Amino acid sequence: MKTKSINANVLKAILVTAAVIWAGAPRVNAAVIYEDNFNRNGDLSGSAPTTTTGGNLWIGTAAKWSTNGSAATPSEAGWVNLLAFTPTSGKIYTLQATLTPPASAGAQWYALGFRSSAITDNWFKGDEPGTALYTGDGIGNYLLGPGADNNTTTSFTSGSSQTFSIILDTTPVLSTAWTLEFKVGGVTQRAATAFGYTPSINYVGFASSIAGGSTDNFSLSVVPEPSTLAMCALMGFGCLARYGVRRRKLNKTILKTV
Repeated sequence: MKTKSINANVLKAILVTAAVIWAGAPRVNAAVIYEDNFNRNGDLSGSAPTTTTGGNLWIGTAAKWSTNGSAATPSEAGWVNLLAFTPTSGKIYTLQATLTPPASAGAQWYALGFRSSAITDNWFKGDEPGTALYTGDGIGNYLLGPGADNNTTTSFTSGSSQTFSIILDTTPVLSTAWTLEFKVGGVTQRAATAFGYTPSINYVGFASSIAGGSTDNFSLSVVPEPSTLAMCALMGFGCLARYGVRRRKLNKTILKTV
């Protein structure tokens, strides 16, 4: 009876462990690559994000964007701020920022997205791999890049602050099948859609086509490879399976002894 009690406790522990691994896998915290709340004063170009990887600094043009202790603001129209970034396969990345174009901007825009080139005086022209554009009159635009459907739009209150997120999924084997999903305030505005071409991504960043307004709460994060999470869960169930075999052998031994 003592042996059976111990085995029951072990079995319970394995079941609980496996369940925790399996249920908790999708909620693993993302690792931060970049994060910036702009809580400093001065020129944004050449400054370090609040959290940076590899010591990378903002790439921009001097005196075009500045930080005021709580956000980044443009003094002129049409300037870009970039951080070096090249995605690798098997990951899920989230690029995010709070964009606030001035209400008086009308159709002029603020942008967040992925970029191939380091040019800082001309933002996305429709040939960049993944962009969210937010105009002063409250229109959100979600662009996949060259040769893709660039007509998805949604409406918001003119001049309001909105937190845009772009989720880049590189888990498909072929880069042409990598997907982008666009969210605003955590709500999907454009479902995950494959690029349909091989994207060239070397930077992340933001820009505006008008002076005024602000960008805040900028971040780029990555979650562990889904295959790794699945492996952890399978290891837990593997332990359970091995224990089951041992338990059956033990029961047979007990029966023979009796």
